[in-house]
Amino acid sequence: MKKIILPIIILILISVILISGCATPVSEGNKDCVTDDDCVVFGETGDCNCGCYNKNNLPSGTGGECFRSAPVDCKCVNNTCEGIFEGEMNFEEAREIAEQSECVEEGNLTEGGYWVGNSWWIKMDILKEGCIMVCAVDTITKETHIDWRCPGVLSCAKEGERFSQVYEEYLEHCCEGLKEWHSGFDTSISIDDECYETGLPAGFPVGTCINCGNGVCEDIENPCNCLEDCEGKNKSDFLSIEEFCQSDDWNQTFSEACEEIIEDFPLCELC
Repeated sequence: MKKIILPIIILILISVILISGCATPVSEGNKDCVTDDDCVVFGETGDCNCGCYNKNNLPSGTGGECFRSAPVDCKCVNNTCEGIFEGEMNFEEAREIAEQSECVEEGNLTEGGYWVGNSWWIKMDILKEGCIMVCAVDTITKETHIDWRCPGVLSCAKEGERFSQVYEEYLEHCCEGLKEWHSGFDTSISIDDECYETGLPAGFPVGTCINCGNGVCEDIENPCNCLEDCEGKNKSDFLSIEEFCQSDDWNQTFSEACEEIIEDFPLCELC
């Protein structure tokens, strides 16, 4: 019986969303792009379909309610519309920093760039053995450094980079020593350093490489994707069970769903 708990709670949660008056999930729209101008923000925080899409092919509805944050702006990265969230540096700002850095002592900046982890990697006009020089601008510290991108040489994704076995623009796996976090649609939540499955649909064909096990709880790490680094660091979604039980997440979504569940489900036993 316990093997079917997850499908049951998924169906129940979807029913609760529909009963509460939310829209039925719809198609995700199209996220293909050539330039940043092709991408626009769709939806608001809390909408399942909120995010960045091609301006000519948007979703036909919000898709219901989910634990998702809407971006404040969009960028085109590897021909895919991706979100820029509050506090992040846009490409133009990064380029201005790069133009005043030591990078330009080595070569000239070109038009293209990549978003990698917490950095903008701006292409330069220097090639060497199939690799292209980039000026990396850290969006948090605003520091710059020169690095090399070698598409024909690299076989694994570095820390902060994305991986996928579906999309060809990403490397298939993380480099040795890094953890493959399936970040695209991680619906688990952490409460007081414990990780709980919500039963909401999860999984996405693009993930992020994290350096779990180095003793540092980085910004993108939490007790669910790296407990050994984040335990005791106040990085949980809810710092206590009491906080969770008083939250809108419990009162507006999970409490009603849990009333319909017969088998034991850890999240439902908390409140």
